Amino acid sequence: MMIIAQIHFRKGEFEQAIRHIEKALQIQRGLYGPDDTRMADSLNMLAEARLKRSEDKDYTVAISCFREVARIRELNNGMKDEATLLTLKRVASLFATNGEYDEALTLYENILPFFRSAMDDSIQFVAMSSRQIDVAQCTGSVLNEMGIIKTRIRRNDDAYGYFKEALGVNS
Repeated sequence: MMIIAQIHFRKGEFEQAIRHIEKALQIQRGLYGPDDTRMADSLNMLAEARLKRSEDKDYTVAISCFREVARIRELNNGMKDEATLLTLKRVASLFATNGEYDEALTLYENILPFFRSAMDDSIQFVAMSSRQIDVAQCTGSVLNEMGIIKTRIRRNDDAYGYFKEALGVNS
């Protein structure tokens, strides 16, 4: 079922993909239970398909799906897991896109310490691996997005601090 959904997804046939993903999720829930990582993968694809539709992008359902993905990933892999953090970053970004700045900032503030911690772990190495560079880019991206939100809500002094830190991370 998911293979068919993936084919439709890759072809840009998002309505068909959504139908197959939803059927697969029903089967997966029955077979594996609600906390299985396969559920997270399917929910992730469902959220992306709902966002990629040309008409009627459904941010509310996508956010709900991504939150469930993050819950499953955190349960199975912990909060420091890269996939968990990236999913939560995606949720925060969607909140911001949808104009829900308080929710976005709260979520960014919750995940930023984990990105900073991963950055601190990376600093000890002279030559950074591609994963460490990715962590640095994600940390800089979170800080930059927080700065953008702060400017949108007219808190420019706060925004400046985030932008300044983001530049330091990305340099």
